[in-house]
Amino acid sequence: MLNQTLAAEILIILQNVCVGQAVFKTSKEGQKSIENEARGQNDYQDQLTSN
Repeated sequence: MLNQTLAAEILIILQNVCVGQAVFKTSKEGQKSIENEARGQNDYQDQLTSN
């Protein structure tokens, strides 16, 4: 009985770790796309001012 409880706890912990890594990866990629978007906006502004 104790082993089943322990196994369930370990599974929950592993799931949380996997979800946490997925969220972290997603937030990193999201941050990258936000930075790219900002860079694109800056390039557009530069084009407007240079013309």
